[in-house]
Amino acid sequence: MIPILGAGPAGEKPWAAWGPFAGSSPRRQGHDSPWCCAGPMTRPGSAGRDPAGDELPTIGRQDLLDAVRSGRVTPVEALGPAYYADAHLPGAVNLTPGLVSSHAASLLPDRDAEIVVYGSATSPNSLSVARRLRALGYGRVRHYPAGKEDWVEHGLPVERLT
Repeated sequence: MIPILGAGPAGEKPWAAWGPFAGSSPRRQGHDSPWCCAGPMTRPGSAGRDPAGDELPTIGRQDLLDAVRSGRVTPVEALGPAYYADAHLPGAVNLTPGLVSSHAASLLPDRDAEIVVYGSATSPNSLSVARRLRALGYGRVRHYPAGKEDWVEHGLPVERLT
């Protein structure tokens, strides 16, 4: 078990509450830098910033739900294939950080489409994928910082491959 080094405001430990992330920490003992190992830490509801200061537009749960139901957004899950297979937002495609350059054009052919990238609130994957998509010319990329944990905890619809 990985020791939990710190907590958010009022003792909040957002990574400790859901499924495969229960009890694990995004930081390992001996590493106090938020940029070490786990990448940038993003709390739900905060804008995603990279070290250069670029800010990604974010989207909240209700707005994302409305966009998914209306079909006007393409959700992109930035977690690994096993997590995607277990549960993903309706209509989502799976695109991990290491595959963005080679697979984005085939999975997301319309660079003007509205895209929302999500993952886990404790993983840097969604920010990494969203920044890379923007660098590749996708102009309408937003980030859902609360992650799949928030979606599932609120009983919202998911699709499963398993």
